[in-house]
Amino acid sequence: STSQGLELQVISACVLGGCNYGWGDCNSDPADGCETSLQNTPEHCGDCASACALDHATSSCVSDTCRVQACDAGWGDCDHLAADGCEQSLSDDPVNCGACGQTCDGLPHATGVCVGTDCETTCDLGYGDCDQDGLNGCEAVLASDPDNCNACGTVCSFANAVATCQAGVCTMGLCTGGFNDCNADTADGCESDPRSDPQNCGDCGQNCTPAHAQGSCLNGQCSLGACDAGYDDCNGIKTDGC
Repeated sequence: STSQGLELQVISACVLGGCNYGWGDCNSDPADGCETSLQNTPEHCGDCASACALDHATSSCVSDTCRVQACDAGWGDCDHLAADGCEQSLSDDPVNCGACGQTCDGLPHATGVCVGTDCETTCDLGYGDCDQDGLNGCEAVLASDPDNCNACGTVCSFANAVATCQAGVCTMGLCTGGFNDCNADTADGCESDPRSDPQNCGDCGQNCTPAHAQGSCLNGQCSLGACDAGYDDCNGIKTDGC
């Protein structure tokens, strides 16, 4: 008989054990170890099989939890629950119009409808949305607002006078700055300055017209100017001119 030797060959190889906390072998390739962070990778958030895919949203992974990074246009995360993504349409909801909590319902003096994220208002009779901000309703009272008298943008203004709006009509009030309304024409407001107006010197109707002389008004007092040719002020009385 012959004896035959038996040779035993042992092959050694590295085998991937468990991954460190927060990491995963998501490509099943032991050569690169546990290559994926499970803390901040949206495609593998928390574990290799969990991908963040939130409705109407761009997703992110923060501390191994799916979060809403940004909502798609026209959508909002109004319940602040990441699990249902951006669940609220902002294009047609009267209480979340254009933004979460932005109401287009129950507005002052107006009926509001949410259309394409904008609040479109229909004003009650006698009111106007003059600041063009639908979210505060129709804020202008057209019957009494001097900046929007009877219509948005119609401004009541009179020269040197207080302007008011009464029953939707611009009305001139008291003169200001020492001026007078001597011609009773509101178109030019309070047109006369009694301190310097020779036709209304000191008050309406006091005309500085001395005989045969030029007159002027200084600080509300008539003053005698130059005499006409051939005349002179020989008596020294200013009121009877030259």
